[in-house]
Amino acid sequence: MADSSATFGDSPYHLAIFRVSPYALRVDVRVLKEGFDKFGSTSPSLKRLDKMASRLYIKGRILGHKRGKRNSRPNQSLLQIEGVDNKEAARHYLGKRVAYVYKAKREINGSRVRVIWGRISRSHGNSGAVKSKFRTNLPAKTFGASCRIMLFPSNI
Repeated sequence: MADSSATFGDSPYHLAIFRVSPYALRVDVRVLKEGFDKFGSTSPSLKRLDKMASRLYIKGRILGHKRGKRNSRPNQSLLQIEGVDNKEAARHYLGKRVAYVYKAKREINGSRVRVIWGRISRSHGNSGAVKSKFRTNLPAKTFGASCRIMLFPSNI
């Protein structure tokens, strides 16, 4: 992560630290303030300026099963990742885990939320689509639905 700092002159907020994560998904801004923190130690306390939501996933769209002219392969699904529009950008997401999150009618262990997990295996075409395999085949009602592409495991 890249860190940079700046001073604010005579204000008590004398040092700002900007942390920018790879791919500019999240910007974390903190300001160090001189003085004692609430426990009386001499270390400078951290005061949070703004709270930005951080996600550990990228949104994607389920396009359908991989298929030919006549044959459909229900064990392989095609996904379009948000912001990815070429084959080189899609290469970064190979091996990443995919979650299709949905709500069911009946509760199991106190929750109606269910997840079908999968993994991205290769790119598909030149427009940034990727092929993935899920643990159980995705039902046809998921076509056009959104999914989550996790940013882990990472090889950078």
